[in-house]
Amino acid sequence: MAKRISSEWSIEELNFIDRHSDMPIKEIAAALGRPVHDTRGAVGRLRSPMVAEPWSKEEDAFILDNPHLSAQQVALEIQRTYNAVASRRKLLSNKHGVDFGESGRRVDPHFVGARPLIAKTCGECGLLLASEWFTFRPARGTTRAHWSVRCKKCVSAANYKGTVNGTNNYKGSERYKKLTAQSRKRLQDLSVSRATRSGQDWTEHDFQVLQDPDLTLLEKALKLGRSYNAVAIKCSRQGYKSHVGLGSAEKDQWYIDNPNTKEYML
Repeated sequence: MAKRISSEWSIEELNFIDRHSDMPIKEIAAALGRPVHDTRGAVGRLRSPMVAEPWSKEEDAFILDNPHLSAQQVALEIQRTYNAVASRRKLLSNKHGVDFGESGRRVDPHFVGARPLIAKTCGECGLLLASEWFTFRPARGTTRAHWSVRCKKCVSAANYKGTVNGTNNYKGSERYKKLTAQSRKRLQDLSVSRATRSGQDWTEHDFQVLQDPDLTLLEKALKLGRSYNAVAIKCSRQGYKSHVGLGSAEKDQWYIDNPNTKEYML
């Protein structure tokens, strides 16, 4: 146990450190009654270059047995620096990680790696959702490939809010108008050749189809034998909207079924 904590080092203490250059830092600290991290700093100022203290089997075992602790937490526990622990943990993981056989690679079992994404939690709404709710962004420049932090619904909501508030004017840009016009033309061209009822009066059955939120505008047009533009205009005037795509995030959220949950809550 350290007897005192002080930033002032006496000449006698510094001479002791200089005379015992081969002694481990922990033993020097114990002999002088100083904290290990203070002693390490003093030794570093006297030794050039600083003599690294060998890693003990107990320290290695502690690092391997506590992968859930951060490098900083481990460093405080075993009285080592953060950089030393981080470097040692990486080395031990390469030696003691999962062996992939013929590949010759050993990987830390606690490192996720580039595996196919099944589900993840949205960083904004906090829902656990399937991978199709997120956008995969491939590597570009110095940026590594990654999945979007926010789900598509949150991104869409943010874009809409920005448009309403005037902070995001993408929908008012020439590029957006051009792409929208091109998309509508393609859909119109697809439906015109099949518009066998073009110009006819709208029937009760037509309105039932137009109100169906599970059909896209193109699907409604093809089902009714109308053109895409005619259906789009009619739905707009009547206030009929299509709710297609991913659907409701709240309904699609995943739940982790843990039989021990009740025990953890006690």
